[in-house]
Amino acid sequence: MPALTLTGLVTKAKLMRQTCTVTVTTLGRHTLVRKPLNRTKNYLVHDEREIAKVGDRVNILHSSRKLSARKRFILQDILSDSAPAAGPKTTLLEPSAPSASRQTKLIHSASKEAQVQAQSTTTR
Repeated sequence: MPALTLTGLVTKAKLMRQTCTVTVTTLGRHTLVRKPLNRTKNYLVHDEREIAKVGDRVNILHSSRKLSARKRFILQDILSDSAPAAGPKTTLLEPSAPSASRQTKLIHSASKEAQVQAQSTTTR
């Protein structure tokens, strides 16, 4: 009997020592309606070298014995690495001069203020 091999996505890592959670998605059909359904199942996987990261696509292999109370699978190999984190860039930039539209708005508001002051002084 061949060993059970599944492909999934690492959803949790580094929470437990030498363990990661892999989500496996399988495509099936509803028995009555025959509509395609995505079914997901989470497996606890033994990661001996602790190399799996969140977002990695991995192959997992069913073990011949229990590894813990809920762990039955072993990390076989990593198919693709996770994408680098797309966080905000932390580059230090000098403050730039206001854009042309911003300068126009500042000049326009300043001229309005001057007109209002001129009108208030003439009406007194």
